[in-house]
Amino acid sequence: ILGNKIIKKNISSGKEEVLFERDKQIYHLSISEDKTTLAFYVGEMGTGGTQQELYSMPINSSKPKMLWKATKEQFFTWHGGLNFFPDGKTLLLSLSTKNIEKQGEKSQQLFTININTLEKKPLGKERTDPNDFFEHVRLSPDGKKIAFSKIRTSGNIWSLEFDF
Repeated sequence: ILGNKIIKKNISSGKEEVLFERDKQIYHLSISEDKTTLAFYVGEMGTGGTQQELYSMPINSSKPKMLWKATKEQFFTWHGGLNFFPDGKTLLLSLSTKNIEKQGEKSQQLFTININTLEKKPLGKERTDPNDFFEHVRLSPDGKKIAFSKIRTSGNIWSLEFDF
């Protein structure tokens, strides 16, 4: 999704209802397994994104909850994805941080965040080698494996199993 609105449309009647609207892009829409909750980013795409925010929202509501606002040095990784764990309350995401002391350098870290408590936990180690950065991160339906590719290497798909 790339736009500035989330629209709910009744397939039978064709009626549309705007659930959420901003003057910035809305992207990486994710729906919980039980189909009751949306999660999405608002901001500018890419590595130079500004004022990026992470939201969740009950699917039948127009009242989003801001979960995380990235700092000036941070941005939600465009290629990192946004995935719900099977519990419908925990998200997996990738956050990059610019090194303000070394121009052009950055790091990448996977995080989980509970949409109810806002508790954030790093998952795995912080990555500082751009050749090792995650891209196209996807969570398995059981929430026990992550599939991903790496940004600067071949088109290989990697899998990581963990105990969450």
